[in-house]
Amino acid sequence: FDLDDFKFKNDSLGHDSGDDVLGQFASRIRHCVESAAGADPIVARFGGDEFVALIGGEDVRDTAAKAAESVLAELQRPLQVADRQVFLGASVGIAVFPEDAASAATLLKNGDIAMYQAKVAGKNCYRFYSRAMDQAVERRVRLEHDLRGAWERGELSVAYQPIFRLGNGQLVGAEALLRWQHPEHGVIPPSVFIDVAEQTGQIEAIGRQVMERACVEAMRWERESALPFVSVNVSARQLRVGDLVQTVSNALAQSGLEPDRLHLEITETAVMGDEIQTSDLLARL
Repeated sequence: FDLDDFKFKNDSLGHDSGDDVLGQFASRIRHCVESAAGADPIVARFGGDEFVALIGGEDVRDTAAKAAESVLAELQRPLQVADRQVFLGASVGIAVFPEDAASAATLLKNGDIAMYQAKVAGKNCYRFYSRAMDQAVERRVRLEHDLRGAWERGELSVAYQPIFRLGNGQLVGAEALLRWQHPEHGVIPPSVFIDVAEQTGQIEAIGRQVMERACVEAMRWERESALPFVSVNVSARQLRVGDLVQTVSNALAQSGLEPDRLHLEITETAVMGDEIQTSDLLARL
């Protein structure tokens, strides 16, 4: 069991409250697992925000699935921390002995792989381990490795999709879109590599680079054709980090672009159960 986005929650609540969250989560896991398993399971904190349950008995797959479903359902109820209600999700991975592993170490490793696949599937869900997951994880790790430094190597580029006014067909702006031309695998779809960038935190640096490039290009357009604006997509992770205002200010200052010629497309307004104060953020922008 691994809490989803706990690091951000811990940073926003403070570490004392974060410890309280972990304690309450541990209690809920133990209650749910014991209720599902019947016999005495072993439940332990494995490290950080990760917990492990060892369940035995007949029909262990069904029992494990019931335990996972129970924990996920239990997390629909908020945790009470000081005077705040905190909502959490969890990703759960399940591996079964002896079908999935012949040793305790391999069983833990494969359970971790299944948990990772639950996160890839959208979080707040559970997955059973399968051997096909090994290849998927290997591809994912390789993609994450290749993405590091891709901007500096010239593999990442910004394309611009024109935006027209439907009433008269006038060109009014352009949307900046990131593209990756991998030297070995060709074009990697944004739906694949943006997700990797989000989960690994690389989106922060890449988003800043795209912002700066788009502003420079928009300034060039102003001299050539007076294109009204450029639109840049902003990810939820860039909002969480909290330096978006500074990133935008720097990009505008370096390029000389007027603020009203940069449009931001914010794709998510809710993160980890807390509503982002978008109005306040936009006011500062």
